[in-house]
Amino acid sequence: MPAKKAAAGTPAARSPPPKSARQEVRQLRGELEDLLQDIDADDAAPAPGPGVVDAAIFDSGDHDRESLAREALRRALAQEQDAHRRTAAGVDSVRLEAEEARAHFQVALATERAETVRLRSLVRKLSVASSGQALVDDYERQLEKLKKRNARLQRRNVQLELARRSSTTAKPTPLLRVAKRQAKELKRLETENDLLKKKNRKLPLALRIAKSQTSVATRRTNEVQSHQKLLADERLRAAALQGRNELLEAELRLCQSDIRDLSSDRAALVAKLGQLRDFVNALPAARFSDYQQDEPKRGGVPPPPRRRNFAAPGPPRPPVGPPPCDEAR
Repeated sequence: MPAKKAAAGTPAARSPPPKSARQEVRQLRGELEDLLQDIDADDAAPAPGPGVVDAAIFDSGDHDRESLAREALRRALAQEQDAHRRTAAGVDSVRLEAEEARAHFQVALATERAETVRLRSLVRKLSVASSGQALVDDYERQLEKLKKRNARLQRRNVQLELARRSSTTAKPTPLLRVAKRQAKELKRLETENDLLKKKNRKLPLALRIAKSQTSVATRRTNEVQSHQKLLADERLRAAALQGRNELLEAELRLCQSDIRDLSSDRAALVAKLGQLRDFVNALPAARFSDYQQDEPKRGGVPPPPRRRNFAAPGPPRPPVGPPPCDEAR
């Protein structure tokens, strides 16, 4: 048991998989059950009679077995908890590995999709440039045919040369003339093929330039159309603003006419107001003069008092009081 406890405390004992830890826990549980059965058997022994002292009661064997049972129980619980933690850690690690594998798979899938898109674009570009490549392939095939034909003619020419050297006095045969003519034709075709190869090397570049110029022209055409549309919109807006400006000018002329009419009315009202103010200012003096004229006719009765106009002060008020003695007589 101490050896197992020491082994469980080492890092090597923590590293085994959850299955071995469970087996160890089961073994410890079995040992614990055996110890508990032994304790129950000791408890079931007959009790001594009264007055008899049993020395085994005070013996430390039962206490040691109980302490061992408790220690085994604690160790079993610790092993169970450790196994549970290792199992949870293993599950977490497996889950993390699954997540990492899924992330790697998604990254690989995205990479493959990007590569597929790139290859498709490359195939489209190659299909566009395949027209010039077809010409090159055709000339290559023709060149191979001519090379094979030249080889056959050279073999026949060797035979003819050998036959001619064997008979130096013999005249050139028609076959030799045909061979010379074919050799000249082959040389001419090879020269023409070299020239065509030089021209076809520049064909992909010319195709790319033409494609770029076509795209630029298309973009310029779209820009011109958009600018023409904007110009038409601006013209419509300018026409609308022109109409609104004309309406505002007409309203301005009407307002100016109204202002002139109001100015003339204001001048007339100001003149009338001045006349009214002069009339109001002259009214107290006129009333005083009327009072002086009407005073002998009142029979010595004083007139009622008047309220003073503080807004427009008039002439001084006449004295108020009893008439003189001479007039009373």
